[in-house]
Amino acid sequence: QFLTPRSDRPKLFVMNGALLAPSDYGTGRDAVVSFQMSPDYTGSPFYPRNHCTRFAPDMTTYSPAPLCCIHPCWRSAIKLTVGGGMVETFAFGGDAPTPAAQQGGKVAVPKPADPFSLADAVGISSYAPAGALANRVITAWYLNIRKKYWPITSEALPTPQEAREFSLGDGGSIDNSGLLPLLQRRAKKIIWIASSYQPLSSTYDFENATIESFDPDTAGVVEQLSSCFGYGTDNEDTGFFYENNQVFKKSHLLPICQRLAALKAAGKPAVIKETLDVLPNSYWGISGGYQASIVLIYLEEVKDFQDQLPTETQQELAKGESGALANFPIYKTTGNNKDEILGLTRCQVNLLAAQGEYAVKQNRRLFQDLMSHRDLPLATILGSKPSGLSKTK
Repeated sequence: QFLTPRSDRPKLFVMNGALLAPSDYGTGRDAVVSFQMSPDYTGSPFYPRNHCTRFAPDMTTYSPAPLCCIHPCWRSAIKLTVGGGMVETFAFGGDAPTPAAQQGGKVAVPKPADPFSLADAVGISSYAPAGALANRVITAWYLNIRKKYWPITSEALPTPQEAREFSLGDGGSIDNSGLLPLLQRRAKKIIWIASSYQPLSSTYDFENATIESFDPDTAGVVEQLSSCFGYGTDNEDTGFFYENNQVFKKSHLLPICQRLAALKAAGKPAVIKETLDVLPNSYWGISGGYQASIVLIYLEEVKDFQDQLPTETQQELAKGESGALANFPIYKTTGNNKDEILGLTRCQVNLLAAQGEYAVKQNRRLFQDLMSHRDLPLATILGSKPSGLSKTK
């Protein structure tokens, strides 16, 4: 049975995952690659830096079992072509086709054991631990999601490859904003919903910070925003690799954060509109050289919204951690409620949705201005918390 796109649905809907590493190899800063899943096509549309990707054997050992390193020790690093194009989603996950067919076009490919489904895409795009598990032999083998993957060849990288099993995981391992796949497609109008996992610092001196002294980590700025301006770092232990993500000038982040902090302090929704120069990024296959207009909705407390809530709702919010609306509006991705590891209650979700509606209505002119020129497509991205979903819409 084939699963094919419905003709009455949007043509482009991208769910972000990460190609972490082939089985028995580790991942790292220059090895983890964006994996993009859509109803029509799935894969990675670019070669990182237009070169092959190097994977080193996983040499991780465990204190209870130091001999675990024996399995990979005899192997050397490998270089593989990763990316280059997409495969129709229903056909993704099988063995590689003939060398000629691997160059692309309308070709026959071996049938996968199971059609790639929405459940696969949701599972991959939600599996935040995968990045941290990928560099450990036992956890990568037994706990990570694995699918057969082969690249699309071209004149730049013409050598065909057999399919290999790759570990796959949450797109937040490489890009927690969902912005970069849009810039690959040269999107010029973007609504960026940045779901922060921590509030902006209430003690950081945004007003007197300078471009040279600004520290987004101390300021409480989430990495999905700061990494796009060149502040990204890598952490193999947690499985997040953001160092290759700069697409905007570093000097532009502080003014943006100052505006967001000022809006929060005034009790207003943290919503701004910016037009930014897109820089080239060869790791992501982003050519740059154009401007993108962005409306950024940054998840923060909105005092004006809370002051208009019914008295009983305000009283519940005042209970803080012990109340039914604990941590609003920046709910924990896991463990927000005692009886639900992952879930939120209906009232928690409804209140967050109401704040989102309030933020949009209070800034309707920004959205109207963004959408005033109908000749340009509008892209909306849903950013996520590090341990949550990463989706692009």
